Amino acid sequence: MNITLTQTENRTTAALAGPLDGIALASHRNAGEVLTNAAAEALTVDLKDVPFLDTSGVGFLVQVLKRCRLKGTGCAFDNVNGQPADLLTALGLASLFGLSGTVPSHDARGVIVAATTTDNADKPIAALSQAA
Repeated sequence: MNITLTQTENRTTAALAGPLDGIALASHRNAGEVLTNAAAEALTVDLKDVPFLDTSGVGFLVQVLKRCRLKGTGCAFDNVNGQPADLLTALGLASLFGLSGTVPSHDARGVIVAATTTDNADKPIAALSQAA
């Protein structure tokens, strides 16, 4: 996982790249603290280049959100798509991370593994097959 920080007058953007999983986080133990301490008035976590998220990654994102709230810093998550959005939706955390809808993700067989609609963002449609 790589982290690129961009600072403007009152917003810090943390662009994450690579898988956000237990292996990546093992070498970035203080990343949540570093991100929230670097944030001025608001922190945006950009997940555009995060192709994979596991429960360790979810815990990391929750930790960042908690630290921001305790500090009184605004926190937003941008560009959450694909498997990370599917996992957060399946775990019932879509609204916590500001997801209003996601694009379905497909596994190697062309099966939709999770999907949501804007109307039912908190109700994943799991294991729908495209093949009859």
